[in-house]
Amino acid sequence: MITPSATEISKMICEELGYKNFVFCLDLTDNARARAEEYSFKENYLLEFDDWHIITKDGSKGYKYVYALILEDGVVAVVGKTTFQVKGTKISGYNDLFRAYKGKELTAQLIAAHYKINIDGNGGSKQVDMKVKKAVIIPVNTDGLEGKTYDDRTKELEKRIGNLLVSKQIFILNGASHLH
Repeated sequence: MITPSATEISKMICEELGYKNFVFCLDLTDNARARAEEYSFKENYLLEFDDWHIITKDGSKGYKYVYALILEDGVVAVVGKTTFQVKGTKISGYNDLFRAYKGKELTAQLIAAHYKINIDGNGGSKQVDMKVKKAVIIPVNTDGLEGKTYDDRTKELEKRIGNLLVSKQIFILNGASHLH
């Protein structure tokens, strides 16, 4: 198994998907993923998604993306999918990428075991969060959705990214995360 950098993973995914610099890395180094990074994401990356959205029932723009979380030792923790909505200037629904881990989640338990952290102990979940250093973010293209839903396209992309990493012998800590 190999552990390429987040930048190398981004390039690999761009090549696989034919995206031109449309996969990007979000640096999560100085805090536990939650809250503070929402501002950075909104200010620096939201425009990257602007062409690929759907309009939801309440008039919000709905966006979906696949992500890979990279740990401090370069191991990919999980390949997942999530969504967010934009209505006016309000952004909601960051879901998995920015939500702090809780001890019961499989990925949190796997990260804790990987680093020998007592997740049930005082501050264990925060220690797990602090091990997540980068996120590779892959927007889901809405072009040509005829016959497929946005959710179908997102699930396909999540599986494709996970399978790509596995085929390149890149270890994913939560190895089945992209298969459901």
